Amino acid sequence: MVTIPDTSTTLLRDLASDSRHPRWTEFVARYRPVMESYLHERFPRVDADDAIQETLLAVVKVLPHYRYDPEEKGAFHNYLVGILRNKALSAVDETCRTMKIEERMSRTIPIVGGESAHEQSYREWRESLYQVALQELMADETVQDRTKQVFVR
Repeated sequence: MVTIPDTSTTLLRDLASDSRHPRWTEFVARYRPVMESYLHERFPRVDADDAIQETLLAVVKVLPHYRYDPEEKGAFHNYLVGILRNKALSAVDETCRTMKIEERMSRTIPIVGGESAHEQSYREWRESLYQVALQELMADETVQDRTKQVFVR
C-alpha cells in the first residue's frame, strides 16, 4: 500500500508561481507513486506514464488558480486523483473508439481468397478508410452540419 503524502502548501505555492520551478521534481517524486498505484488498481490497461503525464500537464495549468483549502475542498491528493481519474477515463474512451474503428474497418475492407487486408490494393484500402472516417464524422453530433458538408464535398 502506498502512503499518501502530506500536502505541502509551500510546495503548491512555489509550483503555482512558476511552471518551471525546480520543485516539480519533488512534486513528481511525492505524488507519482500514489498516481501509479491508483492507475494499476483501477485502470490496469491504461498506460500509466501517459495518464500521469497528462495529469501533470493539467496540474501545471490549474495550479496558478487553485486555492488549497482542505476544509472546503478536501485533501489535495483527492483533487489530484480526480484529475488523474478523468485522464484515465479519457484514455479508456479513446481506446474503445479506436477499437470500434478498427473493427468497422476489418468488416469494411473485403478479404478475397484468404488475402489479408495488407494484400489488398492501396486504393481500395484508402477508400475504405475514408468511408469509415466519414461515417464517424457524420455520426458525431458535436460537429456542425456545415463542416460535415465540406467533408462530403
